[in-house]
Amino acid sequence: MDQPGELAVRARDLPVGYANDPEATARCFVANPFTHRHDDRIVLSGDRAIRRADGLIEILGRADDQVKLGGLRIDSGEVAGVLRAHPDVREAHVLPHLAADDTMELLAFVVLDGSRPVDLAMLRDDLRRRCAQALPLKAVPRRFEILERLPMNAVGKLDRRALLALVDEPAARLDPRPDPTLALPEPPDATLLDEIEQHVLDRPDHVALDDGITTATFDELWSRAGALAGRLAGTGVTTGTPVLVWGPRSSAFATAMLAVLRAGGVVVPCATMLPDARCATMARELGATHAIVIGQTPDWARDLTRLEIDGDAVPRHDGPVATPAAPGPHAYVFFTSGTTGTPKAVLGRHASLAEYLRWWRDAFAVTRDDRVSMATSTAFDVTLRNVFGPLVAGATVCVAPDGLLPEDGLAWLAAAQVSVLHVTPSLAASWLDEAGTSAPHNSALHNSALHNSALRWTLFAGEMLTDTLASRWRAAQPGAMGNMYGPTETTMSRCLYVVPERPSVGPQPVGTPLPGSQTLVVDATGALCEIGVPGEVLIRTRAGTAGYANNVAEQAFRFVPNPFTDDPDDIVYRTGDRGIYLPDGHLQLVGRVDDQVKIGGVRVEPAEVTAVLVRHDDVRAVHVQARLAPDRDPELVAFVVSDVPPTERTACVARLRRHCGGLLAPAAMPRRFEFVDRLPMTTNGKVDRAALLALLDAPSPLDITPEFDLDAPSPLDITPEFDLDALVGVWREALRRDDINAETNFFDMGGSSIQAARLFAAIERRTGVRLGLAVLFDAPTVRALAHELRDARSVRIDETTAVGEVDARTTLAASRDEALLVTLRAGDVSRRTPLYCVHPAGGQLFAYAALLPELPVDQPVIGIREYGWGDPTRRLPTIEAYAARYVDEVQRHQPTGAIALAGYSLGGLLAYEMARLFAASGRRVEVVLLLDAVPAAAADKRAHQVESSLSKLRRRLARDGATGVARGIGRLVRRRWQRWYQHPAEARRAQRALRAATRAGVEPDLLLLGLLSEHFGHGLRLAYRPERYDGRVVHCHATGVDPDFPLGDYRYRWRRVVDDLTMVEVPGNHSREGSMFTPPHVEVLGARVSEVLDTILKGDR
Repeated sequence: MDQPGELAVRARDLPVGYANDPEATARCFVANPFTHRHDDRIVLSGDRAIRRADGLIEILGRADDQVKLGGLRIDSGEVAGVLRAHPDVREAHVLPHLAADDTMELLAFVVLDGSRPVDLAMLRDDLRRRCAQALPLKAVPRRFEILERLPMNAVGKLDRRALLALVDEPAARLDPRPDPTLALPEPPDATLLDEIEQHVLDRPDHVALDDGITTATFDELWSRAGALAGRLAGTGVTTGTPVLVWGPRSSAFATAMLAVLRAGGVVVPCATMLPDARCATMARELGATHAIVIGQTPDWARDLTRLEIDGDAVPRHDGPVATPAAPGPHAYVFFTSGTTGTPKAVLGRHASLAEYLRWWRDAFAVTRDDRVSMATSTAFDVTLRNVFGPLVAGATVCVAPDGLLPEDGLAWLAAAQVSVLHVTPSLAASWLDEAGTSAPHNSALHNSALHNSALRWTLFAGEMLTDTLASRWRAAQPGAMGNMYGPTETTMSRCLYVVPERPSVGPQPVGTPLPGSQTLVVDATGALCEIGVPGEVLIRTRAGTAGYANNVAEQAFRFVPNPFTDDPDDIVYRTGDRGIYLPDGHLQLVGRVDDQVKIGGVRVEPAEVTAVLVRHDDVRAVHVQARLAPDRDPELVAFVVSDVPPTERTACVARLRRHCGGLLAPAAMPRRFEFVDRLPMTTNGKVDRAALLALLDAPSPLDITPEFDLDAPSPLDITPEFDLDALVGVWREALRRDDINAETNFFDMGGSSIQAARLFAAIERRTGVRLGLAVLFDAPTVRALAHELRDARSVRIDETTAVGEVDARTTLAASRDEALLVTLRAGDVSRRTPLYCVHPAGGQLFAYAALLPELPVDQPVIGIREYGWGDPTRRLPTIEAYAARYVDEVQRHQPTGAIALAGYSLGGLLAYEMARLFAASGRRVEVVLLLDAVPAAAADKRAHQVESSLSKLRRRLARDGATGVARGIGRLVRRRWQRWYQHPAEARRAQRALRAATRAGVEPDLLLLGLLSEHFGHGLRLAYRPERYDGRVVHCHATGVDPDFPLGDYRYRWRRVVDDLTMVEVPGNHSREGSMFTPPHVEVLGARVSEVLDTILKGDR
């Protein structure tokens, strides 16, 4: 009784079974286990049910809906029940799903009731929060899909297979971006005082303040604040009077803040760590004449009318005690940095503050049983949430000691039994560092006195939260985590992201807006950006602040009318942050508009560089910022906190450079690495940028590239005539990097095909030797390439040789450059099936070079270069024609035996068509690996794709910093263009791009071949329509957003023509920095490809 189990039905007239499914018959129609008679059968329904005390049977869900996540058995029906309780949800269904990393996850499919307009992004986050409060964290669905209806099968039941297919069908999803024309509600005209007073009446003896030494009940706090408010009124404080509260973080500080509000004044928190000049400026900018001072009076406050408090005692005052005035519309002022050197005074409203705190209380289910931290600087606006949030909820404020050291942070957290913690990422990282939890997954704290078992929520705000820190914190402390975002100008946080159990790679999103708020990502024209396209973040809310009390010009610049409505009272705030909409509606910050710096003509985001560096094992914490170098050129400086000993820091810098080289554009490489013991913090808990730059006044020993012994004996024994040191210089000059030495590997530093062509053009100018690009696969280092040059022709690099002065031209390994097949790895053909990798658009094989180290060492890999690369007159008209040419080449290379095919981007289409041709001829293809291959859809527009390819080429050329221009290239293109492309408009567009690129100084052969190959590849793809193939296909889909390929989720197009299709998701984007072929993403890609290759070896599927 009351024990759930699977429902079985026993009857004499049961059917025999399923006529077309004997396996299902044997599984569902079984002998009665209680009688053991062969003619007494039961049918297992698959439903989970209980028999109630009244004898009725209640269905709980499906037995096969149960799933085990992290050792916890979860019923998806229970999760769906939580979702259905939401007022905007009409129907919900939750399914288990095997993720790309072979772990089980839950997917939620929700249908709305449609009774009112709903912000979808906000709804997703609200559903996630409700699940986190009602269920174990592991039971919170990974994704929430909002559908117009649930699909049904022919018999009227839910079609689960169709639901899972919708996950990969973008057309089934609704646009998650907010509607900027939607009317937003005004917050009710209320203050937080009534809410706090109610708790005073309901539970007067409940502890309101606890500093670890003394406590104050709600009744005591209310009485002390009331008495202090009367004294303030007696000194002239009335409605709207600004009152500075100065003193250490303490219970007295919280009492004083409440007293100012009860007196009708505007509270202006002023931390003791602020310089006297800053405090004096704050008072002057507000015209403030009143202050509450806790402790000894500072010099700047001596001319103010002040009340002095010693601890929690009510001050002795001989003057009159007046009745406090009623509160006005404004509640507080916090100061933020100003560009003119004068801080900006942000004037907060009572109604907005009360509305926010009610949301905070309800969103995190804060009750009188909770203990909420007050551990951040009182100069930071989070103090409002730390003090008044718990009081509005009837909870306890846990006040951390004002001088709390990082090494004592976790001990205080555990001793105070804090259940809701507000903290900046930097402060949390310093607590973990000092506690000795530098390892990302160190869980030693779970068994120590530093582990706080009472912690329910950790709420990060103020800075970028990385997956590394999130994982470290989760390993050390329990509870859920939230990443909050919002400037002071919009009433504290306006967005929340509930960090999942397994955080996404890199900086965490900031989530979705609070109810009654919107985040608008707009481009330079003011239009709403598409998913994945970066733009400036605007915050739209009726619950914001009144703006700046002392800066009219900045007020007009930052607080502007909503560009999507005609309502002059509909104001949005320009944050200056750059962000993107993620496909699930979450907001991801990607840097600051004013942090962007142009280096070598390339726009660089220091925040992106910080996010890359923090993932390196040598780095505990890091901050990257730009400055003007002594030569007045901008440069990036990385400030690194590391456990690496000082004697090993030079080697550490080399490792960090290699790490960045695989993930960032060359221009984004920090020029200088400065090691610091810890990152200095400002009064509001953020990284102190000015203090960091001050460290650069002293010369750093790491400014200079480490010296290498270039003249050391080499096993290659190159001739004395050849100057290896000068060849290193050619590499440095051509690739614009100063960390190159004789052993530098071109592929380890993330070299691209364009960089290779520029390098070889420079070598040809200086030596007269023309190298084929395929040489790099055999000679990827400077020293090995020197050996190839010596074999071709012994020449001495002449520093005075100019372009055009070299008459003797030598072609090295011409046959190797002409050959279509390039052996990338010999492997063991007796053990493994050879893998043939087909070139992407651009014709070369450099993408696969990054993949090779991740594949089994005995795996034979052969690359197929583009036929006709270097001679546009030999180009073939269709993908089918190229595939036939490559099939003939493979047949000559390997006449018999099984093969496997792989192709990245355009190469995937070529590999697919090759497989079809092989199958038609009876040749066995074990598997076709499609690496983010992009089949064209009927909606693709040729002109758009041409412009996309040209824009991409312009960005790549600018990124690589090409120099030197050759005359005549424009005339060459104009003479041949009409033969290569049929549409005059496209020809003119491409000519303009060509002229712009030549002005950037690109070599004629590089520019012409690169432009034609990439452009021509797009034309081939648009004209190709794949037909059915009956063999095995595995598709690796890059999940990252790539503006160069704004084609949406195209995977469903393969399902139309392939039955034996396996979809695998890999991190990274298609082709930009941080692509699937760059670390650390390529490691995941390599693991997935290796798994497929191993199935061939084992004979499995």
